[in-house]
Amino acid sequence: MTSSGTRTQPFEMSWPTWSGRLVPCRASVRQMIESAVVFGDPDEVGENMSSVLALGVDGLTCNLAANGHEPENVELLGETLTKVMQG
Repeated sequence: MTSSGTRTQPFEMSWPTWSGRLVPCRASVRQMIESAVVFGDPDEVGENMSSVLALGVDGLTCNLAANGHEPENVELLGETLTKVMQG
């Protein structure tokens, strides 16, 4: 916003959603989130992480913010990434 309170860049209603509602954000913020957040089934996550490792990354840090309190999800991520790291 400028000092007069007018918006300098338009906002768009965008994905991802949190708590079942759309979150307004600039397109650049959306692109940043989408480039940093990985989601999908185990095959999709594994493929995405494999492509990251192919760039020369030698380690990963993961955060299961939405469902890390569920042991079976932590186990599934561990199994998925173990296959990727050993692959």
